[in-house]
Amino acid sequence: MRPLLGPSWRRAQSSLAATLNGNLPALTNFDQVIHHFITPKTISKSVFCSQISKCATDDDIRELFEEDGFHVELVLMPFCKSSGLNYAWAVVTLANEKAAQAATQVLNNAPLFGRRVEVRAFELNTFTSSTPYLHWGWAASKDSRSENVILKAHSFQRPTNIFQAVREGRRVGFDTLEAPSSFTTTILYKLLHNYNVMCVAKKILYTRKSVQRRCCIFVDFATREEADQVVQIFNGAKHEGFTLEVSKYQIPLRHLGASWDGGIKGGHRSGRDQGSAVDTNYEYVQEELLAKAILGKDDRKRWVPSHTY
Repeated sequence: MRPLLGPSWRRAQSSLAATLNGNLPALTNFDQVIHHFITPKTISKSVFCSQISKCATDDDIRELFEEDGFHVELVLMPFCKSSGLNYAWAVVTLANEKAAQAATQVLNNAPLFGRRVEVRAFELNTFTSSTPYLHWGWAASKDSRSENVILKAHSFQRPTNIFQAVREGRRVGFDTLEAPSSFTTTILYKLLHNYNVMCVAKKILYTRKSVQRRCCIFVDFATREEADQVVQIFNGAKHEGFTLEVSKYQIPLRHLGASWDGGIKGGHRSGRDQGSAVDTNYEYVQEELLAKAILGKDDRKRWVPSHTY
């Protein structure tokens, strides 16, 4: 692994970084953000990095390039608001086209946090989606049409306090039995457009014994009151052919030191014994346990012991 633990890699946030998280026009997906910052004049000197370890930050990517003598003008790396993890890709703008071409030769397959980063020339058609990226969250609205959503701000800086929603009881899981691959964030928005959603955490596909394939989507609400109300209203409800199982997020028992586990692999909806943490805010659960449950193998502390969540 490259030595990325020196003090120089923790830089103060620049004015550009602040611009990435605010003072932007109404951008609704990654495609629009990329096109806003990567202009026809800078395409030729930009590279696309993929297969990045999810625990890496934009500072890590900048350091990776600067260690080999490249001057970095811009790093565009989005982060998941609920976990603080990146989406395994970044766009890097260098000093000129010659530098970008050299970077694809020098840094392609460079090691970073246990993975090999792929570096290639950037092409604008890498991102082609025109639909709103609902995982960013939304403001409450009477309009259920996702094309008119009022999105929360996207995040191009690593979020902090990533366990806060779990500690405060604001994270809710939506399970469905039928056609899990069709249960999209668009359907979720139709259900929850009246609520303030901070972010859609993640979608998990899984299979239980004697039960067909299912999916679970976790959602972080702005308040615990909203989360409680959503559980009360939607648990057991049917919507467009889906039977919903809605409940507060629970830390899998295997991470709480339980001697037994009533659910498959100790998952979110597994059985709980008397005195468990059902419907509590996990206020006193240690960060290490939350990291194991939420981040798993992508926990940055595996590589950077001084890291704070």
